[in-house]
Amino acid sequence: MESKDIQDVYLQGLIGTMDIARCRPGLTTKNNKKKCASFKYHVMVGDQRIDVSLTAFLSLHGIKVKRVRRLRDLAILGEIPKDMRKK
Repeated sequence: MESKDIQDVYLQGLIGTMDIARCRPGLTTKNNKKKCASFKYHVMVGDQRIDVSLTAFLSLHGIKVKRVRRLRDLAILGEIPKDMRKK
């Protein structure tokens, strides 16, 4: 793909965001922050979307988990990823 912006928009479209179905009392993540969403990862095979694990998603696209975290955070906020490296 051409630019990082186009890649990020494509990858963000393959990450599905779901609301938490049930919040169990007493279970929290680090620093007592509650989890606000769950995620599903997909890959396109022809015209079909296939569910894959996070590690498979990372491996198939050749990206790092840090990039996926940034895309997930932007998806929760409803924002489009922008490449901030440009001047």
